[in-house]
Amino acid sequence: MADHKGVAAVLHALLQSSHVDPATCTESLQVIRTDDDWAAVKAAFAEGFSECEGGDLAAALSCADDDPKAFAKAWDLLKTAAAAKAEPDADSYDDAPAPSDNTCGEGTEDASAPAAADEEPDADSYDDDATAPAESTGDAAPAAGSHDAPAADAASDEDAGTNPKQEAGAEEAPAPAPDAAALNDSNYDQFAGHQGLNLFKGSKFDQADDDADKVWQSVEAHLGNRRKRQREEREKAAAKEEEQQKGLKDHLRNVKADQSKLSTITEDQWLAIPDAIDHTIKKRKYDLATPMPDTMKIRAFKDSQSMSDAAAVAAAPPQGAEQVADIYAWGSGRQSVLKQKLSLMGDSVTGQTVVDATGYLSQIENKRAGAASVEDTKRAREIHRGLVRDNPRNGAAWIALARVEEGAGKLSAAREAIAQGCEHAPHTEEIWMEAVRLSLPQNAKSVVAKAVKHLPKSEKLWCKAAALETEDNKKRRVYQLALEHVPNSLRLWKEAIDVQPDRDGAKTLLRCAVECVDRAELWLTLAKLESYENARAVLTTATQRHRTDPAVWVAAAQLEESVGKTESMERIIRKAVKSLSPGHCTRESWIDVAKESEATGYTGCSQAVVFNAIGLDLEMDQREHVWTEDAERCLHSGHVKTARAIFAHALQCYPQRDALWAKAADVEKKHGTYEECEAILRESVQHCPKADDLWLRYAKEKWLHGEVDAARNILAEAFSHNPNSEHIWVAAAKLEAENGHSDKARAILERARTGAGTTSKSAKIWMKSAKLERQTGNRDQERKILAEAVKCCPTAERLWLMLLQWEEAMASRRTEASAEAVKAKRAVYRTLYDEAIRKNPDSVALWKMASHLEEAVCKDLVKARSILEKSRARLPRNDELWLATVRLEVRHGQKVKAAQDLSKALQECPASGCLWAQAVAMEPPESRRARAADAAKKCEKDGRVYCAIARTFWAERKLESARKSFQRAVKYDADLGDTWASWYKFEVQHGTEEQKAAVLHQCIQADPHHGEGWIAVTKDAANCTLGGCRLSTEQVLKEVSLKVDDYE
Repeated sequence: MADHKGVAAVLHALLQSSHVDPATCTESLQVIRTDDDWAAVKAAFAEGFSECEGGDLAAALSCADDDPKAFAKAWDLLKTAAAAKAEPDADSYDDAPAPSDNTCGEGTEDASAPAAADEEPDADSYDDDATAPAESTGDAAPAAGSHDAPAADAASDEDAGTNPKQEAGAEEAPAPAPDAAALNDSNYDQFAGHQGLNLFKGSKFDQADDDADKVWQSVEAHLGNRRKRQREEREKAAAKEEEQQKGLKDHLRNVKADQSKLSTITEDQWLAIPDAIDHTIKKRKYDLATPMPDTMKIRAFKDSQSMSDAAAVAAAPPQGAEQVADIYAWGSGRQSVLKQKLSLMGDSVTGQTVVDATGYLSQIENKRAGAASVEDTKRAREIHRGLVRDNPRNGAAWIALARVEEGAGKLSAAREAIAQGCEHAPHTEEIWMEAVRLSLPQNAKSVVAKAVKHLPKSEKLWCKAAALETEDNKKRRVYQLALEHVPNSLRLWKEAIDVQPDRDGAKTLLRCAVECVDRAELWLTLAKLESYENARAVLTTATQRHRTDPAVWVAAAQLEESVGKTESMERIIRKAVKSLSPGHCTRESWIDVAKESEATGYTGCSQAVVFNAIGLDLEMDQREHVWTEDAERCLHSGHVKTARAIFAHALQCYPQRDALWAKAADVEKKHGTYEECEAILRESVQHCPKADDLWLRYAKEKWLHGEVDAARNILAEAFSHNPNSEHIWVAAAKLEAENGHSDKARAILERARTGAGTTSKSAKIWMKSAKLERQTGNRDQERKILAEAVKCCPTAERLWLMLLQWEEAMASRRTEASAEAVKAKRAVYRTLYDEAIRKNPDSVALWKMASHLEEAVCKDLVKARSILEKSRARLPRNDELWLATVRLEVRHGQKVKAAQDLSKALQECPASGCLWAQAVAMEPPESRRARAADAAKKCEKDGRVYCAIARTFWAERKLESARKSFQRAVKYDADLGDTWASWYKFEVQHGTEEQKAAVLHQCIQADPHHGEGWIAVTKDAANCTLGGCRLSTEQVLKEVSLKVDDYE
């Protein structure tokens, strides 16, 4: 059962709310009335309003059990009681009467005693807080506590025993201040507030409150009317749904009542009941009927025929045979019919799409763009019309409007718009230019005439007027008028001078121009047209007026150079450099002037500028370096004579610098003549006699030019200045050997070896002596010289290599039969390379040579492996030694051992290009591509790796990829001759003549010197001379390309 006091409190809260419809409260009472314990509810009401005429209220509620109208009376009593309780006086607040007994004979409860502080609040506490009357709708009674409720006022006055008029006129006693203890948290209720405390006690309901209630009632009525239709629809829908539910319940009730009749249904009636329809939304699985293939039909026919009588089969052909033929004929006929239908559809236009998809889409885009452009044009037209309407003197707006009309194809509208613009803004130059452009050819002159009347100082308009004229006389007339109005216009003077028919007319105008427009370029142009004397006077005046312009000074100097007066030219340049401070013309600007003078053919002026201005703003210790860079930049830009002048001036300042002489000689050799180069070298050895490089250059130039005796004399003079220079001794021996005088070359080298100077200890002299003997075929003398050489120069690894190579070459020629002789020779070899390695323990070439001797000559593979292991222990992380180890195993078929060694090598040297190239070459073809990718990641810029990658693509016949890989290989390492040889062989097999010639040309330009195959050819005794390889780069390339596979 519900709590009595709680139900009363809820209903009282509904009553006090100004936003609750009284009908809602009535409905609530009707709902509560359905409670089984209605008496308890009424008793709760009586108890809650015991101090507010509770007896009458209880009596009304008691009579409302069966009478709906009694609820209205109860409601009015409830409002009256609330109004009387909301506005008590001081006496009635303390002496509230107790509620009367129930008139209908029902028991009531005494609710006069107030509730304890620690109990739940009763109706009294809620009644004290009631301040706002409940809101009524329709014809409901006025709000409780208002001035229109006489019954409530009378009841209140009678209870208090006072006159309402006197009460209204009397001063109200101030409300007592609330006790602090009553405001604590323990005395606070979430719904009722603080117990026993009425914050709004003493407040009156005045006319303003009544007006506010009326306003809110009108608002509520308006909102109720707005939602009336939706509310009625919801009520109708709810009623309809309730009827449907009621009908369904009735139907189910009838079905349950008829369940007893199911026992009387027969079996036929059960079978006649239709199946339920599948209403699922899942995708249905349909049974697929696959047609029987022709082979199955033929097999079935043959099986059926095998069971028939053999005689019948022999007597008459079976019907199935015709069916077999019919099956094949039907298949071919169906295909023919299908082809015929398709061909007819292709020939017919009806029902066929003949629209190009790309063209169709393009047309759609064009239409869309056209529609968009039309809309944009309309919008732009309106915008610009608004602009010119707001500000008609805005020339830019008129021009924009005209261009919008022009873009829309309305030239007449554009001309009209620009004409209006010229009227409204006649002093705008741009609008007149636009008018001239848009006007018709026959009207353009008149338009420009109007324009120059409004703007006589406009250069553009005068030039446009002259351009419209077709005859030169009329153009000159226009320019004459223009210069009368604008005499200080440089552009008009230039245009007027250009249309003059002869030099005299141009000079006349120029004389006037320099007076009106004092510009240097006009003075220079006038000087070019005058004779020498007049030009000199003109330039003199120009230099006086334009002293800070270097072009005027340079023009005067060039004028003097043109008539051969070099001294005057140099004097003018010198004066110009002194007159112009660095702020007007810097050193770089003077170098640019020198370049321009060279370009125009005045080399003397260029040289004079360099000599006088090249040292500006430079410290003494910076000059040589800066001047060298300036000369190199001039060479790069193609100004050779300026660079030559810079080197000449630098050599004058620093004549003892052999590096400057060498660079100057290179410039003359590349860009000059033999005589100029020879003169530079002759002068260089005079200033630097101790520079053996300059002597060798000088002698070589003479030798290449065919002057052998002059070359000998130069070397002889070089001996006198540099007696201990091994380069000069070697050059002298080379000169004699190349010219067929081997005895003289041998004598020169012998003098160098046996002399008291430093040349006796020169490894290069000993090496050249051994090469000379090998070249002449005297191998025994070569062995003797090498034996003495290694004693004299024990740390020269190249001499030890030559000695070991000699032993290897001689071993291939010997055919000793006895084992003792072979053993003795092996001991000699081992003694030699042991001594060589002991003297040069860090020489990789000697370690490799020792292993090669054990493998090739001594035939001891174990010893060869041992030597390489020792070398790797001595020189760890050396990729060349690891590569030699791997290739040793490969040559002897130990592929597993080679792969293991290669794996160890890559662990020690992960970024070695030669090892990765070997790994790619050893990889099987099916996995070589992945190995090449790994190599490229580890060595991104190694030519050997990309050469191996190119050979991989070559093997796979991916020619373009191989060609690109070869290009990258030579880009990263252009000095590797083996790569050039592989690429050349590739182009010979798969390229064109142009591609092959391009590779050959690039190789000659690169001039490679390294690579195993390349060195094997260039160092071959048949190709080697005292001065080097006698073969050209092209010959070496072609010979190495034939042996490429031998070195890979």
